[in-house]
Amino acid sequence: AAAALYRSISKTPGWRDILRFADLPFAVGTMPLDVDPQDLTYHLLLDRQSTLRWLDGLSTELATMRRLIDAGDEEVLTAYLTELLVSRGRWLKERSDNDWTEDKQTELDVPTLGEHFLGGLARRRKDNEQ
Repeated sequence: AAAALYRSISKTPGWRDILRFADLPFAVGTMPLDVDPQDLTYHLLLDRQSTLRWLDGLSTELATMRRLIDAGDEEVLTAYLTELLVSRGRWLKERSDNDWTEDKQTELDVPTLGEHFLGGLARRRKDNEQ
C-alpha cells in the first residue's frame, strides 16, 4: 500500500509541489518503504497468497471509495468515512487499553468421540428425546 501510494503521487504531474505540502501522515503512510528493498521483497513473497488477498481487499476498498467520490453523494460518503472513523477509534482505544473485544462466537454442535464411534447412534437418541 505504501509503495502504491508513493508511486501514484510521484507519477502525478506537479508531484514535487505535492510532496512539498505532504506532512507527517504521508511520511507515516509511506514508512514501510524505509526498509531494505530486498527485505521488503522477501516479506511480500513469503506468503504470496496472504499478500495477494490483502492487495485484493485494498483494491476493493479503493474501488468503493472511488465509486462513492464519483457519485458525489456527500451524505453517503460522510457516512462511509464516519463508520471508518468510529471503527478506527474503537481499535485505538482497545489497543491503548489492551482490552480486545472479541466477536460473539457461534456455538458449534460438534459430535462427541462416542458419537463418532457409535455412528451417530447416541446423537439420534439425544435428538429423539428432545
